[in-house]
Amino acid sequence: MRFHTVDIQADFLAVVNDALNGKIDEETIWVRVDGRSLRIAVKSGADGAGYRCVEDPAVTFAQVSARRFELALAPGAERVVLRPPKAYLFADADAGASINCVAVSAEHAVAVTGDSNGTLSSFSLDRDSVRLARRLRLADAHMSDVTAVLIFPSGSVALSAGLDYTIKIWSLADGSCPRTMRGAQKGRITAVLLVGARGRNFVSASLDGSACIWECGSAQCAHTFRRVRKPRDPVLSLAVQDYQPAAPAPEMSHSPEDSGLFFECAGKRLFCGHGSGTVTVWDLGRRTFAGEVQAAESGEADSLGGVNAIAVAGRESIVVGFEKKAVVRCFDLGACGAGDKISSRLRWEVAMGNAEGEQEIKKLEISGDTVVCLSTDEFVALNISDGSANEYFVGYDSVLNDFSISGGNIFACGKEGLLLEY
Repeated sequence: MRFHTVDIQADFLAVVNDALNGKIDEETIWVRVDGRSLRIAVKSGADGAGYRCVEDPAVTFAQVSARRFELALAPGAERVVLRPPKAYLFADADAGASINCVAVSAEHAVAVTGDSNGTLSSFSLDRDSVRLARRLRLADAHMSDVTAVLIFPSGSVALSAGLDYTIKIWSLADGSCPRTMRGAQKGRITAVLLVGARGRNFVSASLDGSACIWECGSAQCAHTFRRVRKPRDPVLSLAVQDYQPAAPAPEMSHSPEDSGLFFECAGKRLFCGHGSGTVTVWDLGRRTFAGEVQAAESGEADSLGGVNAIAVAGRESIVVGFEKKAVVRCFDLGACGAGDKISSRLRWEVAMGNAEGEQEIKKLEISGDTVVCLSTDEFVALNISDGSANEYFVGYDSVLNDFSISGGNIFACGKEGLLLEY
């Protein structure tokens, strides 16, 4: 699929707003598309801001809404949709730290971030203000980087994972840490996700090749999944799928003692992306192996790397991204549980960024009919049906580390204390 490399002046929306408010008569902004550099003159006028390309009058640039613009490189050509962010302002205490991860609950108007200093912070979100009202700042929440954060459905509890190999549960009301999970996994924690609407269970992935189901109340590792063929194949990414089993069965317990450890696991599949380029699939309710998908063939594994990000699209498709090349693939899957290998068909593939350099797909998340994709240098929404780019999230895309989708809005975080809303 055709993919454009797009870069634009980070503060171009401020220039546009100055023109709309009559603060400037004319000013230029720069934009690069597929390596072609252009200057767009933004001119104040009676009917709002006007735009023209300095180098090529055939290039058009137009504002279609408050934070959405369209760029066309020639008459009748494909329109590239650009979406600049709203940037939130942090207090001085947070300035300079790289925000590694973010989770947002729009329903509860709260954001939680983890940074490179091991600090966990929570904020009240006021959509009408660019300033963040701090709720908590927990310095040294982890001994090193905080690598992942989640907010539980209640909006009052958060979970964090760190480079210190620990996973912690926090009260967002008072900052207490009632549970710390450690020891079950001997490698770095690479991903965490909640299971079900109540969040009584969560799953963590590790470089030691394991994916563990945890029960929050007891802080107990209730079950561990590993590839049979390669038990220490690193698990880099996780996703959960709801499905209707052909023959519904109660959740299985391996012993009477663990019957109270699994909640809302029945009818769900766990997808694990591995360092070998393989995706393993597990039935969470039964805790049984459902098959494997080879997302990268054996000859590609060295160049593409492992499955660094994974998202489930409906009941029959998955989208995967790799750790060494900014390549995204969508597969349609056959029946799970029918054998060791799940039949798959490549629906589409998108190669993003510089084909020569080493770039990773950091995260994938489904939102409606799109898959939002963050790579080393690009932040885009791809159409789930064919992989075409619906929107380019621009301005700060090359410095972003993570994003969270909540309430139809996308919140992204990055270097130097950056938190954005698209």
